[in-house]
Amino acid sequence: MPLSETVAVQLTGPGIGAIGVVLVAGPRSGEVLQKIGSSARVAEMPMDACLLVKLGSAETGDVIDEALVVRTAGQRFELHGHGGMAVMEGILQALRAAGARVMGLEAAAELGILDEGMEGELTVALARAKTQTAARLLLAQPGAWMKWAAAWEQKLAGGNAGALWRFQADVQWVLERSRSLQRLLEPARVALVGAPNVGKSTLANALLGRRVSITSEQAGTTRDWVDAETVFTAGEEPSRAETPVVLVDTAGVRETADVLETESIARTHAQAADADLVVVLFDATRPPADEEVARVERFAGRVVVGVNKMDAAGRLPERLRALDPLPISAKTGAGLNLLMEAVLAHLDLRAINAGELFAFNGRLRALARRLTLAESPAECAALLRTVAPAHAAAAIGG
Repeated sequence: MPLSETVAVQLTGPGIGAIGVVLVAGPRSGEVLQKIGSSARVAEMPMDACLLVKLGSAETGDVIDEALVVRTAGQRFELHGHGGMAVMEGILQALRAAGARVMGLEAAAELGILDEGMEGELTVALARAKTQTAARLLLAQPGAWMKWAAAWEQKLAGGNAGALWRFQADVQWVLERSRSLQRLLEPARVALVGAPNVGKSTLANALLGRRVSITSEQAGTTRDWVDAETVFTAGEEPSRAETPVVLVDTAGVRETADVLETESIARTHAQAADADLVVVLFDATRPPADEEVARVERFAGRVVVGVNKMDAAGRLPERLRALDPLPISAKTGAGLNLLMEAVLAHLDLRAINAGELFAFNGRLRALARRLTLAESPAECAALLRTVAPAHAAAAIGG
C-alpha cells in the first residue's frame, strides 16, 4: 500500500560516526527536502543522481550541515551527512519542522519502508553493530542462510527420519550459538570485583583506553559503580574477534563502619549479581584474605580470576595459584590481552566465523524454534523456503 505521509529515518546507528545517513520517503519528500536544502533542484533530480547541498533550519535559516542527497527511487531520498550526534539530531529536527514524521528503524521496518526481505532486517541490525566483526557477520547472513536452507532442503527431500533428527539438532545448535552472538548487538556486562585498592579502577581505565574511574592509593576511593562500554579483542588478523562489552567498575568490598561505603558495597553486590561475567581481582603484593578467596566460589561458572600488580610483586602469592589466575599489570598493560581473551572465551565469543549462521532477530529465532518442533521433513522443507521472504512491498513512488 502506498505510504500516505513523508517520513524520515536515520539508517546509521546512534553515536559518533564519520557519516550519518537519513532516509526521507513519501509523497512530499522532495518538497520537504527543498525546505531545508539550499538547492531548488532536489525534487527534479533523476533516479540515482546525487546533489551536494547545505542543509539548514527552515525556521531560522541556520546551516546544520553540508550533505550529499541521493535519489534512490521516485519519492525516496538519502541524505549522507557528517555523523556527529548533534548534526544528526539537527537534521532530524529540521526534517520534522519541514513536515516529515521522524521514526526509528524498528517502526520503519514494520511499515515496510526499508528494503524488502532480509536486506531490510539487516538495515535494522547493522545500526546496532558496534564492531567490524559484527558488521561482517551480519552482512554475510543472507548468503549464509540461503546456502544453509538449500543444503538442508535437499537432504530432507527423501523424507528420511534420520535426516530430520540431524537437521533439528543443527537448528538447535544455531539457536544456542545465536544467544552468544547476540552479545555483538547487546553487549554483555562484565563487573570488576575485589577488595579496596587491588587496582580495579586502574584496570577499568586501562581496558577502556580512557580515564573513567578515579584512581588513588587510598582504599575506598570508588564509592559507587561506574560503567562504560568498550571493545574486547581476541586472536589475530584476519580472524581477530572484536566484541563490545559494558565494563562495570565497582566499589571495593571490605568490612567497614562507614555508612556511605556500606551502601556502595551493597550496590557492588547487586551489580555483580546482575553481571553476565565477573572478574574477581586480587593484589599480587599481599596474601589474599579468606573472604576474597570465597568470592571466587560465589561467582563460580561466570568468573575470571585476575591477579594485579604483577609488575610490583614479580610472583603469585602461593594461596592464589590453585585458582588458576591470570597474572596482569593494569599499570603496564601486561596480561590485559589474555584477560580479554579469557572473558570472551567465557562468553563463547573468542572465535567468530564471519560465515556462520546467526539468528539475529526475532523472526529468525522464531523460525528456528518452529523448525525444531516440526514433525516431518516436508514440514521443515516448507519452513525453510521462508528463510528470506520478501516483505510486503511498500509503494513509495518507486
